[in-house]
Amino acid sequence: MTILYIGNIKPTSEGVIIPYESLENGKFPPGGFVKRWDYIGQVTSASLSPDELAPWRRKADPLADSVVEALDLGPGRDGLKAVLEEVEKEDGDESAKALWRSMSEGRNDVPNKGQSAEEYRQLLMEGQDVFWRYSAQFFGALMHFSLAGGFSSPNLSGVLRETGYLTSASKDATYKRLLETTIFVIDAMKDLTPVTGRGFKSALRVRLLHAQVRRKILLGKGREKCYDSETWGLPINQVDLATVLGSFMIAPLWSMRRMRFKVSERECLAYQTVWTHIGFWLGVDPVLLDRVYGSSFSSAEIAFASLAFSAFPTTRPDCDPTQTPTYKMLASVAGRPPRTHSTVGYHVEYCRLLLGPLLADHLALPRGTWRDRLSLKFDVWSGWLLVEFGRWWRKGWQRERMELTGEIIELLVVWGLGERRSVFSWREEKDWAEKLRVEESEEPGLKMGKEVGIRVRQRWRALLIEMGVILAIAGFVVVVDVYQFFLWWYLFKHK
Repeated sequence: MTILYIGNIKPTSEGVIIPYESLENGKFPPGGFVKRWDYIGQVTSASLSPDELAPWRRKADPLADSVVEALDLGPGRDGLKAVLEEVEKEDGDESAKALWRSMSEGRNDVPNKGQSAEEYRQLLMEGQDVFWRYSAQFFGALMHFSLAGGFSSPNLSGVLRETGYLTSASKDATYKRLLETTIFVIDAMKDLTPVTGRGFKSALRVRLLHAQVRRKILLGKGREKCYDSETWGLPINQVDLATVLGSFMIAPLWSMRRMRFKVSERECLAYQTVWTHIGFWLGVDPVLLDRVYGSSFSSAEIAFASLAFSAFPTTRPDCDPTQTPTYKMLASVAGRPPRTHSTVGYHVEYCRLLLGPLLADHLALPRGTWRDRLSLKFDVWSGWLLVEFGRWWRKGWQRERMELTGEIIELLVVWGLGERRSVFSWREEKDWAEKLRVEESEEPGLKMGKEVGIRVRQRWRALLIEMGVILAIAGFVVVVDVYQFFLWWYLFKHK
């Protein structure tokens, strides 16, 4: 599968396909079909034009920016703790109180497009279940499509260069930052309770971290001091926020198509609803959020495509392919848990599979070996088998697999961070590769240790044994039935 069709269009849809590169100033022809690399989408009212996006590039996150300025948040400070201290004071900072009110009271139970509050909450829970049902595939997509591919965008990579985030020369430093991103996703997909939930708290912290990055760059304190605000807009502006949100929302579902997994319309809508909800907490302006992701999934992926098409660079990197941000990110996870025997080539092939060969070539991604490709095919197939067996077999097995997968991934991530949970505070460059210190982290919130590892392995082994036994019995029954059919056919023919 090379071409990925966006929205409701099919390979048989009629219409003239226009290469993206031939568009005038990136303006989409109404109703036309546009192709860029391995993607084809139809231009609809959901598509966003460069003129429509231009004002949003000049807007950041005023609420969070005001808090960072007023509280002078800096390295090592827990943004959530700082905000709560002001909220609890009678004469506390008004910007902190305004941010807290906005996040704690806004949109948390607001019905979406005619839904009741109960229906909306149900969709949120279903969306979290969708994530854990396909967690192995989704985590793979977030790493190899959303992050490795998405952060090749000039404006996003410009921010990364100024901060060193995910582009450090140290593989350990990059890996630690990826673990922090993973713990944020885990928190969001496990607990979205307003105010007290881990997802809510992590979203507030990440939002304030973004504001600190923005402030540092605008003050000319970035590492390279070459961020081009005239061309790219404000650092981490509203278009950037909406694009990154889409890479966490839409890109994993596109990746499922690449890997030939069938995800239902209801599952897509539920997963979209979860990330739209999180997007509000992360500071995406409600007007833009509703414009891009507030309708059907088909409209949301068309809108995201118009953002993504313009976000990727127009020229290939002119440096050594092993020095691109994409390759460095992939190299940082090679040989790390949970795939401790993986090579860089394996992760490069994974990235090429999800992005598509044309886009992968455009990003100067090299090829892995035939062993890397074979290993990847086996992992995709075995993941498909686990998911499909869970659909077919008893619900309790599927639920146990989902919960256990979440527990295993969380244990691995927290262990990798030094058995602490990140509070997403700003860290100085000299500390990037180090484990989290007490003042920039909190208790892990789960049991760690050798006994926990043994128990988890036993539970996982029991699940696999049960699946193996059932598949063996099913296979035996099929073989017997086939044998009996051919025996009957032979006897019938030779009467």
